[in-house]
Amino acid sequence: IVIKKNELIGEIFEKMGFNRPVILEIEEKTKNIFNPKNIQSGKNFHVIKRDACDDKPIAVVYEHDKSKYVLYDFRNEIDVKVVEKQVEVKVQEASGQINSSLWQTLESNGIDASVIDLMEEALSSSVDFHHVKKGDEFKLIYEGKYIDGEYIGAGKLIAAQYKNSQGDF
Repeated sequence: IVIKKNELIGEIFEKMGFNRPVILEIEEKTKNIFNPKNIQSGKNFHVIKRDACDDKPIAVVYEHDKSKYVLYDFRNEIDVKVVEKQVEVKVQEASGQINSSLWQTLESNGIDASVIDLMEEALSSSVDFHHVKKGDEFKLIYEGKYIDGEYIGAGKLIAAQYKNSQGDF
């Protein structure tokens, strides 16, 4: 079920055939897990049934974000929980030479904006990033986070090096 703009969680479960007392229990158990007002339009509620003839689902999954989902389990009693997906961390390296701006160079090399922020934070006491010049060089070692082989963002910055006319930092 695709969530429509301004649709409430109760309306979604009503579409699935749940009655009002059950919906109230679902809403009550949901608010202890996450704010049900934070469901996002365009995302999906995945409905799981034993077979196509069943009226009501045995479970429903709402993928809140890339790293976790909410599981509504109706097999015995109503159980609502957040399930964290397994995150794989890979050490990644990046290096290059500034061609235009720092941001443009790093982004053109496929480096996550959050890694750029981490590098600037780590080296800000030594490097004036407001006066980056063409020819400056950088090297980075950082953690990349992956779920099911898909990159979801950067983790920690392990090492950063920046070389400019003032020296090697």
